[in-house]
Amino acid sequence: MKLADETDPSRCVMIDDLPRTTRAAKSAGMFSILFGETAANADANASFSNWNELMNILESAA
Repeated sequence: MKLADETDPSRCVMIDDLPRTTRAAKSAGMFSILFGETAANADANASFSNWNELMNILESAA
């Protein structure tokens, strides 16, 4: 967020393949996306296993 000069975590998206990282981002108020999972879980707001799915996730979050 600091590099992007953004102070509002709700305007940020975190994508990672580690549940602990997406869980922390979600707790901080970011929209978190877990890569490598096909089903949603409590560690992230969304998940995907195919990069072609990412745009649909981002559009539905907007």
